[in-house]
Amino acid sequence: MMFMTLRSNSKKSLTISIVSWNTKDLALNCIKSIYEAERDFALRIIVVDNNSSDGSAKAIRKAYPKVLVLENETNKGFAAANNQALAVSDSDFFLLLNPDTIVNKDSLKGMLDFLVHHTTVGAVGPRLVYPDGSLQKSYSTQFPSLAMILRHHGLLKEPDPSHKIVLEKPIPVACLMGACLMLRRRAIEDVGPMDQAFFLIYEEADWCYRLNKSGWLVYHLPQFTAVHYQGQSEKLIPGKGIIETQISLQYYLRKHYGILTVILGILLMISIHSIWFIKNEIKAMIFGESEQIEYRRALNKYVLLGQILAIKHFLSSIMNGSRT
Repeated sequence: MMFMTLRSNSKKSLTISIVSWNTKDLALNCIKSIYEAERDFALRIIVVDNNSSDGSAKAIRKAYPKVLVLENETNKGFAAANNQALAVSDSDFFLLLNPDTIVNKDSLKGMLDFLVHHTTVGAVGPRLVYPDGSLQKSYSTQFPSLAMILRHHGLLKEPDPSHKIVLEKPIPVACLMGACLMLRRRAIEDVGPMDQAFFLIYEEADWCYRLNKSGWLVYHLPQFTAVHYQGQSEKLIPGKGIIETQISLQYYLRKHYGILTVILGILLMISIHSIWFIKNEIKAMIFGESEQIEYRRALNKYVLLGQILAIKHFLSSIMNGSRT
């Protein structure tokens, strides 16, 4: 991926990249919140539509003629689509923004000002909340690892409960959620664009990991807020998000920790969810079917399917040196 070297004449300029897939109404509301936000910087919005069938591109062009809309003939995934926007942007700051977000009035200006005044910081993200105002996990002080898998499944104690605490001051973190992630262009040019081998999930963790390795700081800024509805595109294809999470997790582990770690990761996930599957079916036989049992059955099925596909990608990578 080659970067354009053009720069805005403004001392502060921001490009916002919104990747949309069948989220027309959400995307329109997201863009509306951007234009209603406070700003003292040059703004450009780029929407990359991943082959939506709900008329998203046409509706956005009609409602917001100044927004650049790039239409893909296929769903290229989150990383590849954001890289498209990145390649044609000319600003010194770049924001990944999900279409299912609403930014508060002072958030964009506040995050950009923080980057302007803290030149060693490569990326920042705001506090994310659900529509009811409850806190959403939007950052981690540790990078994904096998230990993270064990903690997530209750096999290790969670040593990092900080994301459950309402913070008031900026803190350095390991990685941020890509739903609202602002980066310094110079930092991106230092580490490269997003890794397009990630279709969905963990691409932002990978980006933050690379920033960290190159000496850039990543900050969570809780004084600024965005509402995140979360997972709206994934709802259109049940299980898609779970499957892609498993594939991306194993690719992340292989990329940053090596072949042995990804093998252990796959075996660990298959073992955990196979046991859960058996226990769930025993409960179904004893107590009968229920919504909870059906949910757990689907979860186990999609996780195990994701692991099978992760094995396929892993074996393919050994053969040709890439994810696919």
